[in-house]
Amino acid sequence: MVRYSFLVQAYVWGYAQPPRHLPANLAKPIVALAERLGQAPLLPYSGYVLDNWARIDKAAPLSLDNVRMVQNFAGGEDENWFVLIHVEAWERIYAHFKRMPERCDPYVYFHRVRPWIHGWANNPALNGGLIYEGLYAGQPQALRGQTGSQSSIVPAMDALFGVKHSDDPLKAFLDELHHYRPVPHRRFIEDIGARSQLRDFVTGSGSQSLKDAFNANLEQVARFRTRHLEYAASYINKQAGSIPGNDPDVGTGGTPFMKYLKKHRDENAAQVI
Repeated sequence: MVRYSFLVQAYVWGYAQPPRHLPANLAKPIVALAERLGQAPLLPYSGYVLDNWARIDKAAPLSLDNVRMVQNFAGGEDENWFVLIHVEAWERIYAHFKRMPERCDPYVYFHRVRPWIHGWANNPALNGGLIYEGLYAGQPQALRGQTGSQSSIVPAMDALFGVKHSDDPLKAFLDELHHYRPVPHRRFIEDIGARSQLRDFVTGSGSQSLKDAFNANLEQVARFRTRHLEYAASYINKQAGSIPGNDPDVGTGGTPFMKYLKKHRDENAAQVI
């Protein structure tokens, strides 16, 4: 899936004017692989990040200095660093996430890395989607591109801690992206959301130390969302705004994001107990 999804993205975005048709010798294998995995037939976050890294020294601990990107597009430190920053456990994620600018320059990311990972939805260059030759009765498929919002970390935390978000276009978009996650991840998040009684337990416990621990976790997620908002501004919004005719508020998933990211961060922070 990793190899074929990179081939598909390279075929579509390797032209100055992207083709409307994906040839059958790429379309049929990627669709077969995607159906077997329960995912969409293009590059997903799992293919770009979760299944696309390896340890350099297999006996050494997991760290940013000991992981490499297996498959890339143009190559170079900026692309590799952008992906490898995502490969970490939650308790260390914020400390690593804030290191993004060390080796991934916003200008290089926007012009050299980002063009390869767009999807086929809300993209005027494809005018309604990509046609997978010999499949889907010839109907164009408007699929979302890979995005860090397909990561399962923050949704799992929201489900565990009972964080709710009011309806808005970003929430609708994130709900749609849930179906782009690997099937086991989707089931895990859904099970936690349906079963977690952590908020009620802590609220009714009368224990201040439990409440403090609960709130510290919520605040950590809010800090992560703040950092994400800052990166969205510097890596996408600012870069896109310098190009005539570009919409600076549209992400690789193909939807506006800037004006709702702060709202979701604030909703997260407001739900302490």
